[in-house]
Amino acid sequence: MSQDVKLKRIFRINMLIGFLVAAGSVYMILTGHYDNLQQRLGAEALMNNIAVGGLLYVAGFWYMCVFRKQIFSKSESK
Repeated sequence: MSQDVKLKRIFRINMLIGFLVAAGSVYMILTGHYDNLQQRLGAEALMNNIAVGGLLYVAGFWYMCVFRKQIFSKSESK
């Protein structure tokens, strides 16, 4: 298996992990039960940050997956 295929597989696995984290966070926001408003606001703010972070993680690895040849060819030629 070539290095390009290995990188592609690793990047796609990381994209899946980021998507699962974001989806889990959104699920917890939608199905959460809280005792009072303060707990709800705090928990949903945290879950929003986790969901956005997961989506940024996916976007970063998507970018690396699309441009992996350009990114890693420069470092290999040195």
